[in-house]
Amino acid sequence: MAQSRGEAETEAGIWSNLATLYGMLGAWPMAAEALDNAHALMPKESRYRPALLAQRVRVAARRPDQAGAGFARLWSEAMAEAEQAGNWQAQRHLWDEAAAYHVSAGRQAEAGAALANAFRIAKLHKLPDPQSLWMLAGLLALAEGRPQEAMGWFARVRGNSGGRDTPVNALRLAAAEARAEAAARGPEAALESCRRSWPQVLGWRLRVPPDPLVELAVDVAVTELVDEYIGAALAGGGRRGAVEAWWVLEQSRALGVLRQRRRREDANPGREAEMRLMETALGPVGTPGASGAGGMGGNGDSGSGGIRTAHPAMTPARFRNGIPAHCASSCRLGFTRNGRADTAAANGAPSQSSSAFTPARRARRIRIA
Repeated sequence: MAQSRGEAETEAGIWSNLATLYGMLGAWPMAAEALDNAHALMPKESRYRPALLAQRVRVAARRPDQAGAGFARLWSEAMAEAEQAGNWQAQRHLWDEAAAYHVSAGRQAEAGAALANAFRIAKLHKLPDPQSLWMLAGLLALAEGRPQEAMGWFARVRGNSGGRDTPVNALRLAAAEARAEAAARGPEAALESCRRSWPQVLGWRLRVPPDPLVELAVDVAVTELVDEYIGAALAGGGRRGAVEAWWVLEQSRALGVLRQRRRREDANPGREAEMRLMETALGPVGTPGASGAGGMGGNGDSGSGGIRTAHPAMTPARFRNGIPAHCASSCRLGFTRNGRADTAAANGAPSQSSSAFTPARRARRIRIA
C-alpha cells in the first residue's frame, strides 16, 4: 500500500521493521538486504534517516558472517551523513558503536580512540546519557586487565542511574560487575555480586514491555548474568555450588512463565492468588541461601529446601527417575540417566538458541554428586 501511494518514508520504515525481524531470527544477510532497501527509499531530509543509518551499523556489528570491512564501510557512510547534517547526537552514538565493536573484537587501542571521541563530543555539546559512556569505559578497562578501574566506572553508572535504568542495561551492568569482581577478587566475590543482583532480576524481567525486540534483548542480557552466576557458583566446586548453579538456571528459565502469568493476571484479577502460589512454588527469587520451597537449603542439599515446588499443580518440571525433564517457556531440555542435558530442541526461541550459552549448554556444566 505504501508503495502504491508513493510513501517512500513509510515503505522504508516497513523494510526497517522487517530487518529487525530477520535479525531476531539470525537471518543476517536478509536483514542487511532489507536495510539496504530501506536506505535507498528513506528521503535524505527524513528525521528517521539517522536512526536507520545507526540500525545498519548495529546490524553490521552483530553479523557473524560479515568481515570488519563491511562494518567500517557502513560506519563511515553513516558518520559522513551525520557530520553533513550536523547531528552531534548521531555522531556520538556512532562512536559508541565503534567503541563497543572494537572492545568485543579485542581491539583495545581502536576502542579507546573511539571512546575518546565519544567523550569529547558528549562533553563539548552537553549531550545526555553519560552512563553509556561510563559503561563502555568500564568494559574497556576490564578488557585491558584493569578490573579495579572497571569497578569504579561501573559504580559510577550504578550511582547515577537513579533507578531509571532499563532492564537490559541493569542486567548487563550486573553481569559486568560480576566479571570485574572475579578478575579483581576471585570467584567468591563474583558470586556475592551475583547474589546481590539476583533479587532484582524478576522485577527487571516483569518490567519489560510486550515488544519482541525488547524481550529478545532482555533474554540475552539475562543469559549473560546467569552465565556469570553459574560460573562463579561452580568455581568453588562441591555440591552446594552445583545446587546453587542449578537453582539459578531453573529460576532464570521460569521467568518467562511468570511474566506470561502476570500478564494474564492483569487481564483477569481473579488469577492473583494462583500467581502468588506459583511465585511461592518457585521460591523467593534472589535468596539462594534461604530454605523453603524453591529456595536452596542452608546446607545446599536439594533434599532439604532444594529445587522443588510447593504445589503439584504448579510444578514447572516433570520428574523421571528423579531427573527433571524440563519444558519451560522457550527451550526444552532432554536428560540422560546420569543427569546431563541433551542439546536444546530446534524449536528454541531465538533468545536462547542463538546465544553463546543456551540453557542446555549451561546445564552440561553442572554436576551434582
